[in-house]
Amino acid sequence: MDIAAVPSHLRHHVKCHGEMMFLYLAPLAFEVESLQGALDCALSLLGVTRRTNKTPLAQTLEALACAPSDFPGVEDAAQHVRLSVSRFQHVFKAQVGTTFRRYRLWGKMHRVARSLQQGHALTRAAMDGGFASSSHLSAAFRDMFGVAPSVLLGHGATFVTDPTA
Repeated sequence: MDIAAVPSHLRHHVKCHGEMMFLYLAPLAFEVESLQGALDCALSLLGVTRRTNKTPLAQTLEALACAPSDFPGVEDAAQHVRLSVSRFQHVFKAQVGTTFRRYRLWGKMHRVARSLQQGHALTRAAMDGGFASSSHLSAAFRDMFGVAPSVLLGHGATFVTDPTA
């Protein structure tokens, strides 16, 4: 099996014959505090808050994962950590490895994959992901992955967003 690690900010193109599997890890996923994000999200929905000493940026990433609609723009995220927009963008890219806009797009794609995993059609998945239309999703997906989602689905591709599911 061949393995390639591709940094989050690097455009790449994959050519392969046969089966493929892609694993996309969220920036900062290897930090212990970031691995607790899913647990914190669930506890938050139950009204329970775990005490931690998270950095403001880690708190913003967690909040963005739990409630993406609370951050419609970079201005909202910058305000969340009490930084100017330009300073926030600089710190974000330095610590996360990609731009805030690209990170949000990854979050949208994750929600699309989760919707497809649940068996929803592409149009519903586009709405679940926060895209204006299925054509908007297709264009963004093609730009990010080099292939239209309908092509992948037409070839029987499956999406797994939680390996324990």
